Amino acid sequence: MFEEKGGNLVVISPPHHIREEHEMVIQMIDAGLRYYHVRKTAYTQDQTARYLMEYPDRYRRLMILHEHYQLAVRYGLAGIHITKKNKNKGYEDHFSHLHVSISTHSCEEIWNLQRPYHYAFLSPVFDSLSKKKYASAFDKEELHDFFSTYSQKIPVMALGGIHPGNIMKLKNIGFSGYAVLGAIWGNFPEQLIPGLSLEVFRKLNRMVSKP
Repeated sequence: MFEEKGGNLVVISPPHHIREEHEMVIQMIDAGLRYYHVRKTAYTQDQTARYLMEYPDRYRRLMILHEHYQLAVRYGLAGIHITKKNKNKGYEDHFSHLHVSISTHSCEEIWNLQRPYHYAFLSPVFDSLSKKKYASAFDKEELHDFFSTYSQKIPVMALGGIHPGNIMKLKNIGFSGYAVLGAIWGNFPEQLIPGLSLEVFRKLNRMVSKP
């Protein structure tokens, strides 16, 4: 399980193919990445399977799948993530033996979760870096007040627009961890500068791991 407060960082994949992605993921996991969320929105089941097969088993064990959930069992992944379109379809019951996390977009939605999810994403806490015009609807004082009375057992992960310049603004609000996408992958260029993206990950990981 996650630590109760603050030292957990997960990364979400870019939505489509990036040449250096596999190498980057392996390096991030070796550097302490908690989980890697595989969110390939346009991939077919066969494409997703081929993508997963490119990783050794020990790296797949830290991956969470956003689509084609049956592949999580076939390839020994950590679990699945329930997206908006896959809510209320029984996947939580079918995959209850795996890690199951979920996306949420309001404090009310967090309060109303009925299942023991491994964690819930709450987004966007800042204006998104990867989705243009996807602005945050959260006031930081409002979030602080929410967590001061939040009594559920489900850890809440901050998502949306997080980067090294603003992550510390979330440090004492009450989140159990942080999920990042755009800060690592930028605007999804065809070819990254892997060393630069890896350094961003390492910097974020150091920042959230500090007491």
